Amino acid sequence: MDLSQYSEIFLAESKEHLGAINGHLLEWELNREASEPVGAIFRAMHTVKGMAATMGYQSVADLAHRSENLTITESVGRSLSGRSKYLICALLISGGN
Repeated sequence: MDLSQYSEIFLAESKEHLGAINGHLLEWELNREASEPVGAIFRAMHTVKGMAATMGYQSVADLAHRSENLTITESVGRSLSGRSKYLICALLISGGN
């Protein structure tokens, strides 16, 4: 099945999810005790992962999966390491291209 016809839709929807993640990261930065931003980040990354896997974009799906794992780590009460924060920022920056 040729999925190339959906690549523009994938890109547009992924950008929307990355924009939402950015907003939730800012919200979470203002209130580190809030659990909703972390859950929203996880759900958005999960959606991007699923869309990427469906399209055959394995490297994007892998990156989204790793980002999901970071949010799971945070949701169980562990702080994100400096490296984890860097990876999330790099993901958001690359989403704008």
